[in-house]
Amino acid sequence: MTSSDLPSCSVTDPGRRRGLARMVVLGVAAMLPPGLWPARAVAADAAGAMQPLPLDAFAEPPRMSQLELSPDGRQLAGLVHLDGINALVSRPVDGDRPVLVLRQLPGVAMERIVWSGSDRLLVHTRVARPRQGLLLDEWRLLSVRPDGSGLKLLTPPASQGGSDAQMQGRIIDLLPEDDRHVLVERPPVPGRSEPAVVRLDVVEGGFVEVHPAQRQVRRWMTDAQHRVRIGWRQVDERLEILGCDPDGGRWRTLWSLEGTEVDAVQPLGFDDDPWTLLVLAEHQDHMAVFGVDLHDETPKPRLLRAQSGFDLGAEPLRRPGRSALGGVLPAGRARRLGAAAGVWDAPLQALAREVDAALPDRFNRLTSFSADGLRYLVHSSGGTQPGEYYLGERGDAPALTLLLQQYPTRLTDRLAGKRPVEFVARDGLRIEALLTRPPGRTGAGSLVLMPHGGPQAESGDEVDLWSEFLASRGHAVLEVNFRGSTGRGRSFLLAGLRRWGREMQDDLSDAAAWAVAQGLADSRRIAIAGASYGGYAALMGLVQEPQRYCCAISFAGVFDLPGIILHASRFLGGQAAAERMIGRYWGDREALRQASPLRQAERIRKPVLLVHGSDDLVVPASQSRDMAEALRAAGGRVQHVEQSGVGHRWVAGRPMRQFLALQEAFLAEHLGPGG
Repeated sequence: MTSSDLPSCSVTDPGRRRGLARMVVLGVAAMLPPGLWPARAVAADAAGAMQPLPLDAFAEPPRMSQLELSPDGRQLAGLVHLDGINALVSRPVDGDRPVLVLRQLPGVAMERIVWSGSDRLLVHTRVARPRQGLLLDEWRLLSVRPDGSGLKLLTPPASQGGSDAQMQGRIIDLLPEDDRHVLVERPPVPGRSEPAVVRLDVVEGGFVEVHPAQRQVRRWMTDAQHRVRIGWRQVDERLEILGCDPDGGRWRTLWSLEGTEVDAVQPLGFDDDPWTLLVLAEHQDHMAVFGVDLHDETPKPRLLRAQSGFDLGAEPLRRPGRSALGGVLPAGRARRLGAAAGVWDAPLQALAREVDAALPDRFNRLTSFSADGLRYLVHSSGGTQPGEYYLGERGDAPALTLLLQQYPTRLTDRLAGKRPVEFVARDGLRIEALLTRPPGRTGAGSLVLMPHGGPQAESGDEVDLWSEFLASRGHAVLEVNFRGSTGRGRSFLLAGLRRWGREMQDDLSDAAAWAVAQGLADSRRIAIAGASYGGYAALMGLVQEPQRYCCAISFAGVFDLPGIILHASRFLGGQAAAERMIGRYWGDREALRQASPLRQAERIRKPVLLVHGSDDLVVPASQSRDMAEALRAAGGRVQHVEQSGVGHRWVAGRPMRQFLALQEAFLAEHLGPGG
């Protein structure tokens, strides 16, 4: 059955209205092995409704993530997170007996799960191991049946007859018509990192090469007929996107990109037509979807899908049971447009609109389909709801049923939510931000200014538990999408390149001044806090405008710009990427030093809280160690905490509880009680 055969139903259909109204909560406990989730976490905490929630409520991970529907539509699988335990579980859609498929081993992260056929789950794992004096992530792929049997490591290490390559097992084609095999990237010989494409047996682990490795080609893409058609080749600082004809002949360079243009063209996949490549590229300053006819020697993109004023995302939405693309999933700010914003396949577009009508004022994403398209999963969030999974059914009795809430109701019933705001920066550029206010506050009070990390990222409309925690303690939070943030057009993004400590920082100062002028913040009670780049911006705020902020908080912050570029140079393509974003290691060396908080420690006279993970592979913990030492040598006030075993990402549970507790005490001392 093709997507055009999917049954449709009008949102005005009375039968469908009754079906959507009967949303039955199956319960999170039904998705988990017995005892893996305490029943007390499911019920609302009515007794303490008037008291602030304990910080534990904001530190826990979601109950479940990456919920996936099997191709036959009969089973569910997902990752459970509880009290430091991560586990892969499965459950029949129409049953209530969950199975513990796989428990996560210490030091091994299960990053992504996917069904390969209806009787086999594939799991991408990540583990940090020492390599040539560096602690680096290694990626491996394993498979297991949904009942927990048949566990097989598909990409074994060299000691077990496999490869010593760091990156292994990236799936490039699930081969929907073949339950036994998938196409993956695998380096062909020891000591070589460029991958070949192999047809991998997901049960036994054997493989056959279907496309050879090529020098400097780091990634491959297939078409809807499962033929290798696109490659990405890195040549020094230049990225070449290669393509060929359906018969595998006439390989040629379709685009050669360098400098600020390396992400200007992003191949997404193929339509059913093997000559039509779909790409994300610029249209009226925003990223849109184009079709490219590969008959042409020189690509001539044809606009397929655009949304005025918004960037469409790069995550593909595939047609049920097929490899052909039917759309892209909206990401970031574009989620405000609805689930159908990036969809061009007519049946999928109609379905997305029906879901938005059934779950209004939400951010809805079609995440998983049965092969016949009659069952599907929706992830829905927004407002004060961090996330819910729904099971959709089409056919004679269409319905949308709530499967589970990712967080307990004692938390979701007490969230403040965000509202979008705008202000004009000093040079006239319009800047967007998101404001979270403590419940009941009407006037000015304490404010935490929060720049996001990246910096090529964005603060989104989704619930953020860090902001919610601060609001629960009486502090307003302003998350600023300063210039250089994504989702706001190419010009806005490029305006932040190599502007660390300059206009990007000015946008934050202007945000604080705007909040004071609007009566949202007391000018004497403003803190600045952030993670990664946000941590950098927090301390740079104290360097440049010590009178504006009372204190600063950093998690995994960058403080020595030449040092972080040098660190990036130890990774393939890392120095080029870092220099494109921050500046040239040699050519801009003095400017980088002047824009580094580490080199300006004597100018920081306000209290600082530095928290960093000991196992951070992106920003080494030495950045915070050196910053703390420099502040102490300059007579500054600094509290430095290094969290053992924590990397660059947030770690819910004990590390997050510690981080929130440190902030609560730090802000109480230096910003005063919330309000």
